[in-house]
Formats: sequence, C-alpha cells, structure tokens
Amino acid sequence: GDVISTVRYGDEVFSPLPALKEADYILAFEKLEALRNINYLSERGIVLVNDFEWQPLPVAAGLEKYPQDIVERLQKLAGELVLIPATRLAAELGNDKASNVVLIGLLASRMEIDKKTWLEVLHKKVPPRFLELNLKAFRVMRKYPVNACTDGTGFGLLGHLKEMTDGSGTDAMVV
Repeated sequence: GDVISTVRYGDEVFSPLPALKEADYILAFEKLEALRNINYLSERGIVLVNDFEWQPLPVAAGLEKYPQDIVERLQKLAGELVLIPATRLAAELGNDKASNVVLIGLLASRMEIDKKTWLEVLHKKVPPRFLELNLKAFRVMRKYPVNACTDGTGFGLLGHLKEMTDGSGTDAMVV
C-alpha cells in the first residue's frame, strides 16, 4: 500500500501533517505516488520524483492501466518538476535500493543547508556498515549536481531529513 511520511519544521508547527496546498516539496519514489499527493503541494512547490513506474496491484492484475500522462499532469500542477533516474543511479552504486539516497541528495541540493551539516549528520547517524554506501552516493550525486545524501537503508530517513533541514523554514513530503 501507500506509504506517506511528512516532515514539518520551523518556529511554529501546529500539526505533523501539512494542509492541502501547503507543502514546499514533494519527494516521491515513484511517479504515480507523486501524482496521488500533488494536492498537498503549494502553488510554487517543487516535486522531486524518481523517474520510475511501480505497477500498483490493480495495474499488475490487469484491471487498470498505468496512466501514461503523469509527467505532463505533474508539470501542469507543480511550480517545478524534477525527474531523476534515482533507481538507475543507485544501481550504478551497486544497490538499487539506495534510490532514497539519490532522492534525499536531490532534495538536499535544493535546500539552503550547508554541505558540512549533511556530512556531519551522515557520519553521526548512519550505522558504520552503511556509511561507505552513503559516501559513494554523496560522491555520485556531486556529479549531477546534488550536494548531499543520507543512508541507503531507509533507517532514520525522516529523522535525518528533519535534523538536516531544521531552520530552513520549508516543509517536505516524502511519498
């Protein structure tokens, strides 16, 4: 099923959930997931999405067809749309499940958070057995130009995101 996580931070946060049309970012691991949650995006919000199609059960069962116009619809509804082949880039690192590293790196490249902060959190929070993967992801993302990443396991992903983004005054939605 769908998994939705939200991160809100700032001087005054009254609810863990964003209101409709309030999120500054939507970070999506799959194109249809981005479209399903687009109603949370603010007018000038940015959608960062893995250029990947996961077949939901009704599509896999042949009961429905995967929408072919998702990118066009997202372009019309988002202030900005950024597609990135996160799964392919992660596979090039040797672990296609590290696509979240690629996406978080993309988000980090858009936020006004010092590169040093991302690296400090990476070294502080990522378990040693996953640190090398994260450092590889960091180096790969610098080529694209993305300037940070977090752990490829999903462990503490939102905690890392919150810790790394405190003080920037934006909201993010991870779908």
